[in-house]
Amino acid sequence: VSECELIPGMSLNLQVVPSGGSTRTHSHAWWHLFFVRAGRATAFLDESQTEISTNDLLLVPAWVAHCFRNDHEETLILLSLSNLPQQRSLSNHRALEPEIAAGNTATLPDGGVHHA
Repeated sequence: VSECELIPGMSLNLQVVPSGGSTRTHSHAWWHLFFVRAGRATAFLDESQTEISTNDLLLVPAWVAHCFRNDHEETLILLSLSNLPQQRSLSNHRALEPEIAAGNTATLPDGGVHHA
């Protein structure tokens, strides 16, 4: 996982979810525009869920709880455009990230990955 500020206020992250893996549910003050580069998964957004696959775009607005679960054999590769740098500059990089459940991983805004 890496973060790169493309233009002032915007960043691009690469997120990889292996087969059988998932991210933990979390929400935060910045939005994401996910581009599915490879693989398939279930995206959970607040109380709904949708299937995503290669070449799909998924907009996750600020404060929408979200996570991904990859129940497929292929690795899920996501590019995520976000306004996290803009929110940091405004001191508005708040997030709600519950405890990590056993077996889950989570990609954090600072580029780190937590494993349960």
